[in-house]
Amino acid sequence: MNRTQSVARGENEKGEALLVVAGRRVGLRKAMKVLTYMTAWEHVREDLGRAPTAEEYAKWWRESNATAYREQALFRQAFPDESTPARLLDLATEQANVRRGVATALGATLILG
Repeated sequence: MNRTQSVARGENEKGEALLVVAGRRVGLRKAMKVLTYMTAWEHVREDLGRAPTAEEYAKWWRESNATAYREQALFRQAFPDESTPARLLDLATEQANVRRGVATALGATLILG
């Protein structure tokens, strides 16, 4: 499962899909933009090895600082308790790893049966 799929299938602590939570706060169209921002932000974080600033994010994606700040503001509107996507991305990745582990275990059970 790639990063985009991990984010799209990620859930908050209550088991609600991140897309649903964001959609409730900013509408579905903007929620899709938020998840796209989160995935793009994760690419920069992995490249830098740490959380990027808005300016670093803009430079990495070759967009204006104003665009980066707008994307960040929309993310914060969708997830007001989060300053960056880091915690939610880590949660989504952990959930994807659990799903992958369960699928692997089930596959082994079916094969070894």
